[in-house]
Amino acid sequence: EDEVMGKPIDYIFADPSENKELSDMMTKGELLDVLISTGHVTDVEIYFSTTTGETIPMSLSASIMEGADGTISGIVCVAKDISERKEAEEEAEFLHSLLRHDLGNRLQVTEGYLDLLDAGDLPDRDREYVEDARNSIRDAIELIENVRTLNRLDGDEEPTPVAIGDVV
Repeated sequence: EDEVMGKPIDYIFADPSENKELSDMMTKGELLDVLISTGHVTDVEIYFSTTTGETIPMSLSASIMEGADGTISGIVCVAKDISERKEAEEEAEFLHSLLRHDLGNRLQVTEGYLDLLDAGDLPDRDREYVEDARNSIRDAIELIENVRTLNRLDGDEEPTPVAIGDVV
C-alpha cells in the first residue's frame, strides 16, 4: 500500500508494450479527457503490473467525484481482475479457429468426391443431386467465412460515431 499511495494511477499500469490501447490513451490524455467530459469511464481493458512483475488483465471503471462547488475533488477507480475471462476468450477463439479449419477441410474433400461423381456417367436426376450437394457445400463455406469475419470484427475497437454528411 505504501508503495502506491499518492502515486499517479499509471504507476501501477503494466508496460506500454503489453498495454498498447491504454498507453495511447494515457499519452494522448484521452482517458482523462473522456473521464472529465463524461464523468466516467466503464470497462476499459488494461493490464496492471504486480510488484513481482506479473501482468494481470483488468477491467477499469472510474468516476469523477465533485465537491459541493462542482469542482473535481477526486476520481474513484474500480479495477476487476478479468484473467479468467481473457483465458476463456482465448480458448474460445482457438476452438472456433480449429472448428472452422476442420470443417473447411472436410467440405473441400466432400466437394472433391462430388467432382469425381460428376465426371462420371450420371443420369440427369443424379446430376441435380450432385449440384444440390455442391450448393449446400458453398453455403456452408460462406457461413464459415461469415463467422470468421464476425469473429474478426468482434475483436476490433468499439465503433465510433461518424458524421454521415461528411461521408456522403
